Amino acid sequence: MSAWQKLRAAFDARSRRERIVLALLAALVVTLLWAELAWDGQRQTARRLQQERATLETRLTAAETRIAQLEKAAREDPNAGLERQRRQLEAHMAELDRRLKSQMGDLIDPANMARVLEAILTRHTDLRLRRLENLPTRPLLAGEDGNAPEAGVYRHGLEMEFSGSYLSLLAYLKELDALPWNFYWDALELQVDEYPRAVITIRVHTLSLDEGWIGV
Repeated sequence: MSAWQKLRAAFDARSRRERIVLALLAALVVTLLWAELAWDGQRQTARRLQQERATLETRLTAAETRIAQLEKAAREDPNAGLERQRRQLEAHMAELDRRLKSQMGDLIDPANMARVLEAILTRHTDLRLRRLENLPTRPLLAGEDGNAPEAGVYRHGLEMEFSGSYLSLLAYLKELDALPWNFYWDALELQVDEYPRAVITIRVHTLSLDEGWIGV
């Protein structure tokens, strides 16, 4: 008997309830893997662009410090070369900001994420929201001292717990996957409540250039 046949026989030997739970879990795992692979590239690009921006921020600060020193030493003789360098750095940083915003254009806005997830949940009358809370905002990349850089990309997380039948839970997750906006999946926990009902906890996050939080 092949390995596949053994697995199939073990699956068929389980109760109807266990087969439903296993099928649901398999579907959820496939959905999460697909979403993570699809958006991992975008996350890496955002990290690279922010690193470039942080480097330019350091160079700009150094240029400004040098200009201030020269102006203090000889105000009658401004340094045109350093001023030009500062303008070039500022223009480069503005272009990086534009590229970052374009890269994150398909991600849902933090201010709308909680409202959208809850609105879709209300369409499924069999589902009941048990908990919805935001998670602390934190920078995608931390500075050398472990704190957020002066400007950069911020990660806004959300945790949501709801209950309902297996089929309604799966339908809701599929509807989230079909949204015109995107977000990153961090975790999905399934707990059997009372057959055929279950409780699901999801943790997701989106990115933005603003530190301001999600409206929950």
